[in-house]
Amino acid sequence: MKPRMWTLAALLSSAALVAGIGAVWVRADVGPQQTDRLVESDSTRSGDVLLPMPAMIRRFQATLPRVNALGDGSAASRDALVEAFAAAVEDSSAARLHRLRLDAAEFGWLYFPESRYTTKPYELPPETLWMLMDQNSRKAETRLLRSFGGRPLGFAGYQCEAAPRREGPNRYWERCVVTLAGPEGRRRMRLFGSIMERDGRFKFVSIANDL
Repeated sequence: MKPRMWTLAALLSSAALVAGIGAVWVRADVGPQQTDRLVESDSTRSGDVLLPMPAMIRRFQATLPRVNALGDGSAASRDALVEAFAAAVEDSSAARLHRLRLDAAEFGWLYFPESRYTTKPYELPPETLWMLMDQNSRKAETRLLRSFGGRPLGFAGYQCEAAPRREGPNRYWERCVVTLAGPEGRRRMRLFGSIMERDGRFKFVSIANDL
């Protein structure tokens, strides 16, 4: 297996372990740059120390430009975001679709520090969670454009849970279902994941779907 593929596989498999352990173990006898690359799930190694969540967040944020608000691709309303989503699918535009969801900087500075994944029992390193979310969204975007791209979507509306879930200054509109109208009639489908609202701007957390 190639080194890059091995690293990805190792991180994916470690995510479940880390979620259950609630901590990340790093070698105490290496420098900061090397420490960033060592995610361990075995706390029994000699010389290992527990890296606190605030330190993990700082290390991750140090690799990203600082942002204070949802930026490029965000919308002024939830409806506008979903309409932009439908237009991007109909145009078969992977680039436009990609811009509608959180980028790494927005994830690192706005989403993750307020999320449930900073505390037990959901605790995960930000690098691991971002990798999982990004890869899942990329796969979902490919499936979405393969199924509906380049033709009328028949978008006839959508509905999310009535009340948003709150995490700090963020609000999340979840379990959204899109209604599509076509020759075969109407059908309801989950075509994207939760929607994040912050300071009057909206973006998809992911494009996870049921396709």
